[in-house]
Amino acid sequence: MAIELVTAYKGKDHVTAEQWADFNRGIYGDAAILPVGNKMETAIQTANQITVKDGVAVIDGRQVYIGYGESENIAIQSGTQGKLRRDIVMLEYKKEEVSGVETVQFKVITGTPADSDAKDPSVQDMDIRTGVFTSQKPFCRVRLNGTAIEGVDTLIPVKEFKSHAFAAPVNNLTGTNPDLALAATQGREIKKQIDTLNSSLAEDTKQYTYKGLSISAIKKSGILSVKITGAANTALGTNNGYVTIATLPPNFAPRSGYFKFVTFYTGKDCQLQILTSGAVQLGYSRNNNTPDDINNGDGVRIDESVVL
Repeated sequence: MAIELVTAYKGKDHVTAEQWADFNRGIYGDAAILPVGNKMETAIQTANQITVKDGVAVIDGRQVYIGYGESENIAIQSGTQGKLRRDIVMLEYKKEEVSGVETVQFKVITGTPADSDAKDPSVQDMDIRTGVFTSQKPFCRVRLNGTAIEGVDTLIPVKEFKSHAFAAPVNNLTGTNPDLALAATQGREIKKQIDTLNSSLAEDTKQYTYKGLSISAIKKSGILSVKITGAANTALGTNNGYVTIATLPPNFAPRSGYFKFVTFYTGKDCQLQILTSGAVQLGYSRNNNTPDDINNGDGVRIDESVVL
């Protein structure tokens, strides 16, 4: 069978190096240095030697390890006076064809001296997963200027992980520490607030009628639009005070009262007000000495917007 359950008990040793390497590769990619110890940092010791400090690297899923307090010294061929050169330090993977035993070691591919613009030497970087017996994985570049080592460039990136991935949770919504993870209770509270915001942004419409008038209230994105149209089929009584023509639900009501004088088709005017209780009212005109009423047949057209 081609398919196999790897992480399972089978009563015998059955997990292979290839399977574990594929698992590592899926997490870390083709090549990575893990944030462990000194992260395989390099240091120049002499004109002919560099040192690789402790750490862990993964190449094609294979874990390469230098233990705590240990290091690898790598010899570099002497440079040429007045010339530039680039050497490549590689991790050379080998698999013994008969036994299948796998090993790795540092090796140096010496570049060609040049008067300027020295080039990297070529390496045989083969995909270990394909079953090759030898592969050269570039680890770092050594730059020589004359007989001195000018610098070392690491060629395998350090795989950093977000520090809060397994960190303690934050316990309030005002915390700014990036190293803390979001607690489930705070996540639910944020979702609740987002849902409330989305609800306030969604369009909602309410329709009412009053003595021949049509009242439409539209709430969208925190704005309330009130439209009053039609012709009164009887006197409203606005000359005697405010008349409530509709009562909006609480989520439609403005946070502060809204007042405005409006004029009708007939030239009459009165005051429109929308209260925090949700009451939509028409009332006294500007000329309180001779207040106007909206009588039978008077046409009304009002279109006002209010910030909730």
